[in-house]
Formats: sequence, structure tokens, C-alpha cells
Amino acid sequence: MKKRYRKNGWAHTKNYPHKRHPAYYRKVKDNLVEYVTFTHSLFVDLDKNNKNIPKEEHRIIHCIRLNDNINGYNKDNDYSYVLFRVFVGNRSGLGKETKEFHLSEVDMKLINFVFNTANRYYINKKSSKEHSSENDVGIREN
Repeated sequence: MKKRYRKNGWAHTKNYPHKRHPAYYRKVKDNLVEYVTFTHSLFVDLDKNNKNIPKEEHRIIHCIRLNDNINGYNKDNDYSYVLFRVFVGNRSGLGKETKEFHLSEVDMKLINFVFNTANRYYINKKSSKEHSSENDVGIREN
């Protein structure tokens, strides 16, 4: 029996860009989804766990702050941030569906802006490790 996935929703990342970060995904076709990831810091080091690259050459991404925390609570100085990148890969590359996160209407407009304008990065899972190419694969939902 074929596994059915929702058209959009929340899941945790498995490995890329970081392990167990919240991700909001949209279905592109069959098992292919595009997703954005969230964090609680203004900058994200994509090469944090790669010991082969000198620290000076790490890819550090500036994130965009959301108006409301995706966890549903707003403590002082506790904000959610979204990476200005859209990752494209198999839905099975993300973890199980979760309902612990949500977006406000204002933040949903920002996330749609990210989906419409940010570069796409293909997540290619060929073995137990996930690899990403830095090329824009140009997948956009019409």
C-alpha cells in the first residue's frame, strides 16, 4: 500500500541542515517536498559538525526573525527564526508529522515569501548520510 502524506505540515529534520530542527513543508509532487527550517538563533553555522573545514570557512547563514514564537509561547528574548533557504527532498527524509508548532497569519505571509523567493537546495539522500548541492534546482509550486 502506498504511503500517503499531507500537502503541508510540520516535521522535525532528520540530519540536514541540523538534526531535529522544526521544518514546515509543502508537497511538490508524490514524495517530493520543499521545506524551510526554524531555529532560536539569529545565525546558523551549516558546517558546525564538519571538522574537515576550518572554522573561518564555515557557511554562516543570517536568519529572519518571526513575530511570534512557533512553539506557541513568547518569553522575553525568546524568538523563532527562519533560515532564508528552501530545501527540496523526499518527504521520507523528514521525521514524523508533528502538531506542536504553528504560525501566525503574519508569519505565514513571511514563510510564503521565503518559499517564493529563496534559493532551492536539493537534499540528495544516497546512503546513510545526506548530501546537499549548493545549486538552485528551480522547483517552485505554481
